[in-house]
Amino acid sequence: MFNSSQETPFANDSFFATWELPNINPKTVTSAEILLVHYPGQSVRSKCSSASITELKNKLQGKGIPTVCHDSPRRVQLVLCGDYPDTEECMSLVSSSSPRHITPSLELFLYSLLLYYYFLII
Repeated sequence: MFNSSQETPFANDSFFATWELPNINPKTVTSAEILLVHYPGQSVRSKCSSASITELKNKLQGKGIPTVCHDSPRRVQLVLCGDYPDTEECMSLVSSSSPRHITPSLELFLYSLLLYYYFLII
């Protein structure tokens, strides 16, 4: 998961780039999913097609690891909206997709719970 509010979300001098990426074992890591997310209320400065993410994809693919990238995945953005519920972006994101019997705060809670259990079992 990378911050798309930054101009360069993947930096060559980061801990991930210098230590983790070179040591990824393609026999155990069979695919990579890059999530570009931004803080609600901040502008998106990078997308999956940006130079730094393209470089990351090339490095992973060079190790034989198939890679996909997602710009502002909705479920992750909804979880971030739990911290920024009053931003215009979050209000429209939540209200545009919620069934009438689910309030925006309940939907955020349910997505947070889903994400929590997802990372718990991984």
